[in-house]
Amino acid sequence: MMGVAALDPSYEANAIADHVTMFISLRSAYMKKHLAALLIAGLVYCAPALAQSPQSPLLGKWVLDVESMPSPLETRPKSVTITYSDAGDGKWRTNLDVVGRDGHEIRADATYPLDGTAVASEGYPTVDTIATVLPEPDVMVIAL
Repeated sequence: MMGVAALDPSYEANAIADHVTMFISLRSAYMKKHLAALLIAGLVYCAPALAQSPQSPLLGKWVLDVESMPSPLETRPKSVTITYSDAGDGKWRTNLDVVGRDGHEIRADATYPLDGTAVASEGYPTVDTIATVLPEPDVMVIAL
C-alpha cells in the first residue's frame, strides 16, 4: 500500500515549503532576539560615557510653552518647568515643577543612572519609578 506522499507530488512540495517557512520564522526570531540583546548591550556599554559628557544639550532648565498646548485653556497648567542636572557618578537628576490652573503646585524629583535601571521618583502622584537611557547625547528615552 502506498502512502499519500507517494501518490500526490504536491503533498511533498507543500511539506517542504512548510519546513522552509518554519526554518525562516525560527531563524528570524533568533536573529531579532540576538539583535535586540546586542542593541541593549551597546546602550548599556555606552550610557556611562554619554552620562559623563558635559556636552549634552539636554542639561539645564526647560520651560514648557503652555500657551502652545493644544488642550483647552481650562485644562492646561499655569506653568511646567523641568531641570536636568548632572548628579555625578554617571547619574542625572530631574526636578519637575508644575503649577496647576488652580494654583496647586507639584514638585517631583528623581536621581537616576542613564543605563535604563528603574529608580524611585518622588512627588508626582502618578509616577513612582523612572528609567532613563541616553542613546545619543541629545536623545533621552524615559520610561515612567
